[in-house]
Amino acid sequence: MAGIVLPSGESWMVSRWIFRHVLDEVEGLYPEDKQLVEALRRGEANDLLNLTRLEPAVRARLEKALLDITQRPTPIETAPDAVEGDERFVRAVQSLEQLLSRDTSPG
Repeated sequence: MAGIVLPSGESWMVSRWIFRHVLDEVEGLYPEDKQLVEALRRGEANDLLNLTRLEPAVRARLEKALLDITQRPTPIETAPDAVEGDERFVRAVQSLEQLLSRDTSPG
């Protein structure tokens, strides 16, 4: 298992392959953002991306990047069973979107 800790204290815990794929997708969208890429690599190495420990500017960019990913779930070829893996990935990304939306909404 691996996951993301949001500033609200909520956690998104998923299988490592889903976590790694989400991080890879973010890095693929923003390869020029060195701070973001560094945070992603640390998160991958630790199986945990703790947004509460990031500088506010990096955290904001990462939250936006994660939301960008949730808007475009893609099929996964690295899952043990491609069809089941795709469904699991889509469900996981949808749950991340819900958490991020709650966490970043004004209120």
